[in-house]
Amino acid sequence: MTGMLKDALRLLRDTGWVAVYEVSEALRTRLFQIAVVVYVGGIGAGNATLILALHRMEAEFAEMLGVPTTRRPGSMLGALQESGRLTEVLSPFVGEADAARLLDDPILAIWASAVGTLLIPLLLLFTSSGSVATEVQSRSIRYLLVRADRLAIVGGKALGHLLFGVVAVGVGVFVTLLMSQTLMVAVAPGPLVWSLATRGLLSLSYALPALGIGLFASQVVPSPNGARLVAILTYLALPILVSIADEYTSPTLPGRLLDLFQLFTWSGLWGRLWSFDLHEMIVAVAHAAAVGLFWFSLGFARFLRRAL
Repeated sequence: MTGMLKDALRLLRDTGWVAVYEVSEALRTRLFQIAVVVYVGGIGAGNATLILALHRMEAEFAEMLGVPTTRRPGSMLGALQESGRLTEVLSPFVGEADAARLLDDPILAIWASAVGTLLIPLLLLFTSSGSVATEVQSRSIRYLLVRADRLAIVGGKALGHLLFGVVAVGVGVFVTLLMSQTLMVAVAPGPLVWSLATRGLLSLSYALPALGIGLFASQVVPSPNGARLVAILTYLALPILVSIADEYTSPTLPGRLLDLFQLFTWSGLWGRLWSFDLHEMIVAVAHAAAVGLFWFSLGFARFLRRAL
């Protein structure tokens, strides 16, 4: 029992060491820096799109009412939220209770979180898919194997890229907060940051399957560019396969097998992660983690047998 405990502690130590190594190496590469800049640009562009749309909408309302327009948008939206009129507009789509809960958060936080949920999986897919393959191609994997075993190496890289996701969420919170305070009115920073941070964790959960697919490709394909191509194709092909499977599901055995196939994808994950039902949200997070672990393990089964 003592030997097993020592092995577990050594694995955790080596995994942490590789994660620190992965973060420090990535921060020095232009590829990672470009990916972060593109992510920040995506968040900024998404926020700007909403702010401009709100400004145009409020200008049109002001013209209809014959009152002066505001220089920065947000005041009319805040008044609609406080009066309950916005809840009435959204109720036919999501239900009255969910509409009221949804509007407890600032509209910019909801929008920015949705944009981040789309972008973070792509960021982690891009960065993780080249991580192991780059080490294999340069033969530097042999130096890592002197310090740690294969599980600690790929586990540390997974942890390192998960930390990149945490950093990305933090950057997204900062960019959104800055834009809200300079380009909008009546946005309280406290609720905005809290909503962005909590929904950012859900974005990270949604990105776990993408992280697993990226590491799967990186462990199977020896070149980083080839691994990124395989990861992107896999990520794009799975939703298409799920939509095809939906058309052919039935109570028969083939139909049940297609239902089983969907367990290894992120089908319907977005809606369940954003659910107000805590139990459903927890199940969705567990599902996302299981899908990511499945793809990670599928790649590790091949990586364990590769001659390095």
